[in-house]
Amino acid sequence: MLTQDDKHLYPQPSALIHKMVNLALERVDEDDNLICVHHRDGEDWTKHCEKWENIQDGVWRKNCMNEPGQTLSMDVKKRMLPQSSGGSETRSTRKGSSIFYVGDSNPPLDLADSGFKVFTRGELLLGHDDVFEVENVDLNRKHHELDKSLLYAVLSQRHTACVPEFRDVCAIVDFHVSYQLNYKLSILMPNLLSNAQVCSNMPDFIGNSVSTWSALQIAQRGGAATWYNSYSIPLADFFRVYPVPIAYTYTELSEGAGKLLLKASILSAKAIVPMSEIHILYHGYEDFEFRLWLKERGVTIHQHEPSVKLREMINEMFR
Repeated sequence: MLTQDDKHLYPQPSALIHKMVNLALERVDEDDNLICVHHRDGEDWTKHCEKWENIQDGVWRKNCMNEPGQTLSMDVKKRMLPQSSGGSETRSTRKGSSIFYVGDSNPPLDLADSGFKVFTRGELLLGHDDVFEVENVDLNRKHHELDKSLLYAVLSQRHTACVPEFRDVCAIVDFHVSYQLNYKLSILMPNLLSNAQVCSNMPDFIGNSVSTWSALQIAQRGGAATWYNSYSIPLADFFRVYPVPIAYTYTELSEGAGKLLLKASILSAKAIVPMSEIHILYHGYEDFEFRLWLKERGVTIHQHEPSVKLREMINEMFR
């Protein structure tokens, strides 16, 4: 079991990086429906995908880019997570949702055209030029030391994702601005609790599962994330931290033994795979005691109303 005494085993962001992250967080509206979107579409990524997808080892790897025929806004809309309320799930259109965009280039225009409010790290950091004395910074010359003025000048670029020479630095800041803490991370990296409060404002993450950056985001969120490219997370073959959601179906027309078996299975799942979320497709409204039992154990209830034909089939089965 990892404890806070183990924090020295993990790399910690520098004080300078923390300062930039905090400056960005000050500009985030906590009342917005926030979605972090990590998008890979740069030339280097395209070349990487071409090589990766054509490795001759019999493994299928055709999920490196957007789904065929889909724009990023289309993929994002399909993957916006349901809102939870009182233990049951309801779909929200999230009209006017805000996207914190992390990508290889500027955000695609179709995101704004689809009604999303889009902002980037550069836009969040604008307005502090006088504090960091950036007028003396020349981004075209070779730099040997990353001081606060140079770092701010690099990160606050509005019309480019990042100065190519500082791409890794941009990735680090974007990661800490956008990730959502969970219980596991609060143990691994406790110093981030006070410096990444934006986590509570960005419940949704949509990335590219082939990208290591996105894969780590998904892992840190306990698997509570989606990816626009679909299919697998390649890193999961080596980094076994991705919990699989568990789903059940139940109707109140079931025999009493069926409910007892379901309870036993849920308790077993909670004990053996505690990181996995449990969902139940539930039919019926009268068994308040059982619904309360489910909610008390963190089970997400999805109310289900079968079609007339299916309801007739269910009634026939229980006659």
